[in-house]
Amino acid sequence: MDDAPASQQRSIHLEATVYLPAGEGPHPVVMFHHGSTGPRLRLPTETERPDEWGQHLADRGIAVVAPMRRGRGRSGGNYLETYFGDVEASERGITYALQSTYACEDYLRQQSWVDQRQLVLAGASRGGMLAAWHAATRPGCCAGVIGFASGWTSSRGAGSEQADVNLQLLNRIAGRIEVPALMLYANEDPLYPRARSEQYVERLRRKARNLEAQWLDAPSGHRFFAQSMPLWTARVDAFLDGCLAAARGQP
Repeated sequence: MDDAPASQQRSIHLEATVYLPAGEGPHPVVMFHHGSTGPRLRLPTETERPDEWGQHLADRGIAVVAPMRRGRGRSGGNYLETYFGDVEASERGITYALQSTYACEDYLRQQSWVDQRQLVLAGASRGGMLAAWHAATRPGCCAGVIGFASGWTSSRGAGSEQADVNLQLLNRIAGRIEVPALMLYANEDPLYPRARSEQYVERLRRKARNLEAQWLDAPSGHRFFAQSMPLWTARVDAFLDGCLAAARGQP
Protein backbone atom coordinates (compact mmCIF):
# COMPACT_ATOMS: atom_id res chain seq x y z
CA MET A 1 0.00 0.00 0.00
CA ASP A 2 1.15 3.56 -0.73
CA ASP A 3 -0.63 6.23 1.26
CA ALA A 4 -0.11 8.83 3.97
CA PRO A 5 -2.25 10.46 6.62
CA ALA A 6 -3.28 14.02 5.94
CA SER A 7 -0.69 15.29 8.42
CA GLN A 8 2.19 13.78 6.42
CA GLN A 9 3.71 15.43 3.37
CA ARG A 10 5.25 12.31 1.84
CA SER A 11 4.03 8.84 1.04
CA ILE A 12 4.44 5.94 3.42
CA HIS A 13 5.08 2.62 1.68
CA LEU A 14 3.95 -0.39 3.69
CA GLU A 15 3.89 -4.13 3.13
CA ALA A 16 0.61 -5.69 4.24
CA THR A 17 -0.91 -9.17 4.30
CA VAL A 18 -4.62 -9.28 3.47
CA TYR A 19 -7.07 -12.09 4.24
CA LEU A 20 -10.27 -11.64 2.23
CA PRO A 21 -13.61 -13.41 2.64
CA ALA A 22 -15.44 -14.78 -0.37
CA GLY A 23 -17.48 -12.26 -2.35
CA GLU A 24 -16.94 -8.67 -3.41
CA GLY A 25 -17.95 -7.06 -0.13
CA PRO A 26 -18.00 -4.58 1.37
CA HIS A 27 -16.58 -6.56 4.28
CA PRO A 28 -15.99 -5.79 7.94
CA VAL A 29 -12.25 -5.39 8.47
CA VAL A 30 -9.89 -6.07 11.35
CA MET A 31 -6.63 -4.14 11.09
CA PHE A 32 -4.01 -6.08 13.03
CA HIS A 33 -0.92 -4.37 14.48
CA HIS A 34 2.13 -6.57 15.03
CA GLY A 35 4.43 -6.39 18.05
CA SER A 36 8.06 -5.34 18.42
CA THR A 37 11.07 -7.33 17.31
CA GLY A 38 11.62 -8.28 20.95
CA PRO A 39 15.05 -8.76 22.51
CA ARG A 40 16.78 -10.65 19.70
CA LEU A 41 13.67 -12.73 18.95
CA ARG A 42 13.34 -11.74 15.28
CA LEU A 43 14.90 -9.53 12.64
CA PRO A 44 13.20 -6.26 11.67
CA THR A 45 13.10 -7.56 8.07
CA GLU A 46 10.93 -10.54 9.05
CA THR A 47 7.31 -10.26 7.91
CA GLU A 48 4.78 -11.20 10.57
CA ARG A 49 1.54 -12.77 9.35
CA PRO A 50 -1.39 -13.72 11.61
CA ASP A 51 -2.24 -16.60 9.27
CA GLU A 52 -4.35 -18.76 11.58
CA TRP A 53 -6.51 -15.92 12.90
CA GLY A 54 -6.63 -14.19 9.52
CA GLN A 55 -8.01 -17.27 7.81
CA HIS A 56 -10.40 -17.94 10.68
CA LEU A 57 -11.93 -14.47 10.38
CA ALA A 58 -12.00 -14.58 6.58
CA ASP A 59 -13.99 -17.81 6.85
CA ARG A 60 -16.45 -15.90 9.09
CA GLY A 61 -16.83 -13.10 6.54
CA ILE A 62 -14.42 -10.63 8.16
CA ALA A 63 -11.37 -9.35 6.27
CA VAL A 64 -8.03 -8.93 8.04
CA VAL A 65 -5.32 -6.47 7.02
CA ALA A 66 -1.95 -6.86 8.74
CA PRO A 67 0.49 -4.07 7.80
CA MET A 68 4.16 -4.04 8.66
CA ARG A 69 5.13 -0.66 10.08
CA ARG A 70 7.98 1.42 8.68
CA GLY A 71 11.33 -0.34 8.85
CA ARG A 72 9.69 -3.75 9.41
CA GLY A 73 9.28 -6.54 6.89
CA ARG A 74 9.44 -5.09 3.39
CA SER A 75 7.95 -1.73 4.37
CA GLY A 76 9.88 1.40 3.53
CA GLY A 77 11.48 3.78 6.00
CA ASN A 78 13.46 3.20 9.18
CA TYR A 79 12.65 1.12 12.22
CA LEU A 80 12.67 3.65 15.04
CA GLU A 81 10.62 1.76 17.64
CA THR A 82 13.54 1.22 19.97
CA TYR A 83 13.36 0.12 23.59
CA PHE A 84 12.92 3.44 25.35
CA GLY A 85 13.31 3.62 29.09
CA ASP A 86 11.21 6.69 29.82
CA VAL A 87 7.70 7.83 29.04
CA GLU A 88 8.49 10.83 26.87
CA ALA A 89 10.81 8.90 24.57
CA SER A 90 8.34 6.01 24.43
CA GLU A 91 5.56 8.36 23.38
CA ARG A 92 7.79 9.61 20.57
CA GLY A 93 8.16 6.00 19.46
CA ILE A 94 4.39 5.52 19.56
CA THR A 95 3.85 8.70 17.57
CA TYR A 96 6.25 7.43 14.91
CA ALA A 97 4.58 4.00 14.80
CA LEU A 98 1.11 5.56 14.58
CA GLN A 99 2.05 7.28 11.33
CA SER A 100 2.12 3.79 9.78
CA THR A 101 -1.17 2.70 11.34
CA TYR A 102 -2.86 5.94 10.26
CA ALA A 103 -1.54 5.44 6.71
CA CYS A 104 -3.05 1.96 6.64
CA GLU A 105 -6.39 3.29 7.84
CA ASP A 106 -6.33 6.04 5.23
CA TYR A 107 -5.64 3.43 2.55
CA LEU A 108 -8.58 1.30 3.72
CA ARG A 109 -10.88 4.33 3.57
CA GLN A 110 -10.33 4.38 -0.19
CA GLN A 111 -11.18 0.70 -0.82
CA SER A 112 -14.60 -0.32 -2.11
CA TRP A 113 -14.35 -3.77 -0.49
CA VAL A 114 -14.16 -2.23 3.01
CA ASP A 115 -17.33 -1.61 5.03
CA GLN A 116 -16.37 1.77 6.45
CA ARG A 117 -18.69 1.37 9.45
CA GLN A 118 -17.11 -1.89 10.54
CA LEU A 119 -13.39 -1.38 11.12
CA VAL A 120 -11.92 -2.95 14.25
CA LEU A 121 -8.38 -2.27 15.48
CA ALA A 122 -6.43 -5.13 17.05
CA GLY A 123 -2.86 -5.89 17.99
CA ALA A 124 -0.53 -8.13 19.95
CA SER A 125 1.99 -6.91 22.55
CA ARG A 126 3.26 -3.53 21.31
CA GLY A 127 0.62 -3.70 18.60
CA GLY A 128 -2.09 -3.90 21.25
CA MET A 129 -0.88 -0.65 22.79
CA LEU A 130 -0.86 0.93 19.32
CA ALA A 131 -4.42 -0.24 18.63
CA ALA A 132 -5.55 1.51 21.83
CA TRP A 133 -3.63 4.69 20.99
CA HIS A 134 -4.92 4.68 17.42
CA ALA A 135 -8.52 4.51 18.64
CA ALA A 136 -7.92 7.18 21.28
CA THR A 137 -6.22 9.64 18.94
CA ARG A 138 -8.59 9.21 15.99
CA PRO A 139 -12.10 9.39 17.48
CA GLY A 140 -14.71 7.74 15.31
CA CYS A 141 -12.17 5.73 13.34
CA CYS A 142 -13.27 2.27 14.45
CA ALA A 143 -16.04 0.10 15.89
CA GLY A 144 -13.93 -1.65 18.52
CA VAL A 145 -10.46 -2.41 19.89
CA ILE A 146 -8.87 -5.77 20.78
CA GLY A 147 -5.55 -6.03 22.63
CA PHE A 148 -3.60 -9.26 23.10
CA ALA A 149 -0.98 -8.89 25.89
CA SER A 150 -0.92 -5.14 25.27
CA GLY A 151 2.03 -3.01 26.32
CA TRP A 152 4.83 -0.95 24.85
CA THR A 153 7.76 -2.35 26.83
CA SER A 154 8.33 -4.93 29.55
CA SER A 155 7.23 -4.02 33.08
CA ARG A 156 10.00 -6.14 34.61
CA GLY A 157 12.07 -3.99 36.92
CA ALA A 158 9.36 -1.34 37.26
CA GLY A 159 8.78 -1.57 40.98
CA SER A 160 6.39 1.35 41.30
CA GLU A 161 3.48 2.63 39.25
CA GLN A 162 5.45 5.77 38.47
CA ALA A 163 8.28 3.65 37.04
CA ASP A 164 6.01 1.60 34.77
CA VAL A 165 6.15 3.12 31.29
CA ASN A 166 3.00 1.28 30.18
CA LEU A 167 0.90 2.68 33.03
CA GLN A 168 2.02 6.20 32.25
CA LEU A 169 1.29 5.73 28.54
CA LEU A 170 -2.18 4.41 29.33
CA ASN A 171 -2.78 7.41 31.60
CA ARG A 172 -2.41 9.62 28.53
CA ILE A 173 -5.27 7.94 26.66
CA ALA A 174 -7.55 7.02 29.58
CA GLY A 175 -11.09 8.14 28.86
CA ARG A 176 -10.42 8.73 25.17
CA ILE A 177 -11.46 5.34 23.74
CA GLU A 178 -15.12 5.74 22.86
CA VAL A 179 -15.80 2.27 21.42
CA PRO A 180 -16.02 -1.19 23.02
CA ALA A 181 -12.62 -2.67 23.90
CA LEU A 182 -11.44 -6.15 24.86
CA MET A 183 -8.09 -6.68 26.58
CA LEU A 184 -6.67 -10.17 26.92
CA TYR A 185 -3.65 -11.16 29.02
CA ALA A 186 -2.04 -14.39 30.19
CA ASN A 187 -1.91 -15.21 33.89
CA GLU A 188 1.76 -16.15 33.52
CA ASP A 189 3.18 -13.47 31.25
CA PRO A 190 6.90 -12.89 31.90
CA LEU A 191 6.66 -9.32 30.60
CA TYR A 192 3.42 -8.32 32.32
CA PRO A 193 2.72 -10.13 35.64
CA ARG A 194 -0.98 -10.40 36.37
CA ALA A 195 -0.91 -7.81 39.16
CA ARG A 196 0.52 -5.27 36.73
CA SER A 197 -1.72 -6.15 33.77
CA GLU A 198 -4.72 -5.76 36.09
CA GLN A 199 -3.53 -2.21 36.70
CA TYR A 200 -3.35 -1.62 32.94
CA VAL A 201 -6.97 -2.72 32.53
CA GLU A 202 -8.21 -0.66 35.47
CA ARG A 203 -6.37 2.42 34.21
CA LEU A 204 -8.39 2.31 31.01
CA ARG A 205 -11.58 1.10 32.65
CA ARG A 206 -11.83 4.10 34.98
CA LYS A 207 -13.31 6.21 32.21
CA ALA A 208 -13.99 3.81 29.35
CA ARG A 209 -17.62 3.24 28.41
CA ASN A 210 -17.35 -0.45 27.60
CA LEU A 211 -14.13 -2.30 28.38
CA GLU A 212 -13.92 -6.05 28.89
CA ALA A 213 -10.93 -8.08 30.05
CA GLN A 214 -9.93 -11.70 30.46
CA TRP A 215 -6.84 -13.47 31.82
CA LEU A 216 -5.95 -16.80 30.23
CA ASP A 217 -4.15 -19.85 31.59
CA ALA A 218 -1.92 -19.92 28.54
CA PRO A 219 1.23 -22.07 28.67
CA SER A 220 2.67 -19.87 25.92
CA GLY A 221 2.60 -16.83 28.23
CA HIS A 222 3.19 -13.56 26.42
CA ARG A 223 2.94 -15.27 23.02
CA PHE A 224 -0.56 -16.62 23.51
CA PHE A 225 -1.95 -14.75 20.48
CA ALA A 226 0.12 -16.85 18.10
CA GLN A 227 0.45 -20.05 20.11
CA SER A 228 -2.75 -20.53 22.12
CA MET A 229 -5.56 -19.49 19.79
CA PRO A 230 -8.11 -22.09 21.00
CA LEU A 231 -8.07 -20.42 24.45
CA TRP A 232 -9.37 -17.08 23.22
CA THR A 233 -11.18 -17.63 19.90
CA ALA A 234 -14.72 -17.95 21.29
CA ARG A 235 -14.40 -14.82 23.47
CA VAL A 236 -12.95 -12.74 20.65
CA ASP A 237 -15.54 -13.98 18.13
CA ALA A 238 -18.35 -12.98 20.49
CA PHE A 239 -16.82 -9.57 21.09
CA LEU A 240 -16.37 -8.97 17.36
CA ASP A 241 -19.92 -10.03 16.59
CA GLY A 242 -21.23 -7.61 19.21
CA CYS A 243 -19.31 -4.52 18.22
CA LEU A 244 -19.82 -5.10 14.49
CA ALA A 245 -23.56 -5.51 15.02
CA ALA A 246 -23.61 -2.26 16.99
CA ALA A 247 -21.72 -0.53 14.19
CA ARG A 248 -24.40 -1.69 11.74
CA GLY A 249 -27.06 -0.27 14.03
CA GLN A 250 -28.42 -3.67 15.01
CA PRO A 251 -29.40 -4.61 18.59
